[in-house]
This record gives sequence, C-alpha cells and structure tokens, in this order.
Amino acid sequence: MTQQNQAPITGSSTRRENRTLRICVTGAAACVGCTASDGNLDVLTADHEVLLSEHAGLATVGESVLVDAGTLRPIAVTRIDAETFEVTGTECSHQHCGVTRNGSGWRCPCHGAVFTLEGARTSGPAPRGLTVYDWMLDGEVLTILAP
Repeated sequence: MTQQNQAPITGSSTRRENRTLRICVTGAAACVGCTASDGNLDVLTADHEVLLSEHAGLATVGESVLVDAGTLRPIAVTRIDAETFEVTGTECSHQHCGVTRNGSGWRCPCHGAVFTLEGARTSGPAPRGLTVYDWMLDGEVLTILAP
C-alpha cells in the first residue's frame, strides 16, 4: 500500500503542480509548506528513496535520522507513528547554518532560531521555516519527493 501525505486536490492540475499545497496539522498548529523558492539554498532536486531498515532510529516513534540525499546538508526524517513521518531540510533560512535536533524540535546553533519537528519557525532570527518535503511510503521504502 502506498501512502502520500497530501490532502486530495480536485481540478485539472497535476500532482507535481499541487505538491506545494501542504496540510500538516499537529494539535492546533499548522506547519509551513516550503518550496524550492522559499529562500533556502539547499533543496532536494530529485526524489530520493530511503530504505527504512537501513536507519535503525526510524524504528522508534519520535526519533529522527539524518539522511544523505545528495544535498549539502542532510534531510531530517522523523517517525511520528507507524506510518507517518515528518521530512524537513536541515538548513536554517537565516544564514544557512545546519540545524540540530533539540528536544521536541530543531535549533540553529549559529544564532538560536528554533523550529518545530514539522519545520515551522517558532523563534529566532530565521525569516521562515525549514524546507518541508512531501513523501510517499511504499512498504519499507520512504520516498522523499523533490519540490
């Protein structure tokens, strides 16, 4: 079974055109859907497959792993539940430093910007959130979709 983290979209546009429409709600907060034009320099340019069994950390809900997807900085994949993931870039939109996992989110060590696991900016000098990637799950293969 293949799952994709997008809301159904009606009309005549294609999946690629609609990929920038993101609805990802956790509690009362909605995350920011970013695209390649969001100001971040380090954005995935082609879909990337991740074999879940090769990343032991993804077996545990709440854990994140950094995946080398051919970008300058790794892409963060966090398991939310059995079949749900959050996938974000790790480049801060302030001065393009790499963020690190900090409790229940991400923090930029350069100037202190803080982001949720979903990539939304919560504080600090970053002008916007982290790049958020759509993904598809097919068995044990998580495909990170390029914007």
